[in-house]
Amino acid sequence: MDNSRVALVSSSRGCGNACAFCSQQKFWQQTYRVRSPENFVDEIAMLYNRFGTNAFFIGDEYPTYDRERWEKILDLLIAKDLGIYLLAETCATDIIRDRDILYKYRKAGIIHMFMGVEATNQATLDRFKKTQTCQECREAIRLLNTQNIITECSFIVGLPEETKETIQHTLALAHYYNADNPHFLMIAPWPYADIYQELEPYIEDWDFRKYNLVEPVIKPKQMTRDEVFKAVLECYKTYYMRKLSQWDALEDEFKKELLFRGLKAIAENSFLKKHMSRMGKMPAEIEKYISKPTVSPLKDKQSYAYTQG
Repeated sequence: MDNSRVALVSSSRGCGNACAFCSQQKFWQQTYRVRSPENFVDEIAMLYNRFGTNAFFIGDEYPTYDRERWEKILDLLIAKDLGIYLLAETCATDIIRDRDILYKYRKAGIIHMFMGVEATNQATLDRFKKTQTCQECREAIRLLNTQNIITECSFIVGLPEETKETIQHTLALAHYYNADNPHFLMIAPWPYADIYQELEPYIEDWDFRKYNLVEPVIKPKQMTRDEVFKAVLECYKTYYMRKLSQWDALEDEFKKELLFRGLKAIAENSFLKKHMSRMGKMPAEIEKYISKPTVSPLKDKQSYAYTQG
């Protein structure tokens, strides 16, 4: 966003979940500790008033864990009415839990929410020890979309049983889930994660610099790592080609503007810029949208985050 100054802030540390692929919960030993809502919101106000910070990434692994505390944070932000923008992540089950107060997300300034959907079949979710169902993931995305909050999620691919067909199945269900910004992430066998022992026999690359979720380091039984990588690039291309017309039809101009600016940033700065050339020239349809002149989405306090009645 033009004229934005960004800060990374944290209201809590730790996570009590036990996701099998995650090393964070091991690092925190599944503990969870928090700052008071007042302390956290006061810091945001200080950064805004002293430094002009108007966009905030909430860096917590799980900021919404305690509904009462989380709603207090939202209420304090609404009361201060700073005209700021917030991005955060949470679990699908918490979005469903909060369906009656999602309007407060908007009024508090939340414009972007990430959720770890991870898989499109229940057996894999259970294998990952995720405490959610596929239907809950889909419903959480739908609820956020109704509030015109940008939805971002991840789908993990590249497990030992992966095939071209299973990746296509994931893509098909990703369309059904209908997030604005999905990521198709290659499983990273981090040594401290519970799933490491299961994945270790399939590791082909031991360079930890590549354990970044965008480069395949394990080889599935029926695919090469390069085949996995090409299939994932195709997922990105196919998904976003279909989304362009949906974005263009959005009535909320603020969200539409952010989505197209985000797509341009991805095309020009992310790992996709380097690797999409392997698939040929950028499709003309994408080029048309990202080359359109844009106006700044940061206008005034009466814009996107403050229009909820």
